[in-house]
Amino acid sequence: DNASGPVIIDITDPANPVLLGSWDTVGYSHSIFISGDYCYIGDDVIGMSIVDISDPSNPMFFGNYDTNNFPWNVFVTGGYAYVANLYTGLTVIDVADPEHPAVAGGYDTPGRSRDVYVAGNYAYVADGPAGLQVIDISDPSNPTPTGSYDTPGWTIGVFASGDYAYMADGSAGL
Repeated sequence: DNASGPVIIDITDPANPVLLGSWDTVGYSHSIFISGDYCYIGDDVIGMSIVDISDPSNPMFFGNYDTNNFPWNVFVTGGYAYVANLYTGLTVIDVADPEHPAVAGGYDTPGRSRDVYVAGNYAYVADGPAGLQVIDISDPSNPTPTGSYDTPGWTIGVFASGDYAYMADGSAGL
């Protein structure tokens, strides 16, 4: 298969993975997030795409929201997609109607957003040279900065668990 975007692989038998379906994106797909029957894709040309994967052998394009700013990663929860955009920080997109996603709010972080992890009322953004940005998203239409931590490296990944945030910090390590 010559798909240029996400592929769906059946791993029922881990020793023999089988390609089930694929979706060709317009640009490069940098991330995916699965929520229910939908796959949310960060695509550097058309923004965040939504693909119906209820039939894994026949994924169907549902809609997209063009963030215009290189969406690097997507996290979906509570009817909203939180998109880390390389050049403009965090964009919050209402995805309650997957065929018609609409911007709900956003916050322009000081660095270069590469990843986002949502836990409770907070979005934790790996913001490149600006380290970790903590953003209150209790009102998705008005995300507000809560705190930050300037790491020694270039923060490119974040995962929050309990009372801790773990960051991939480029050459500085974890």
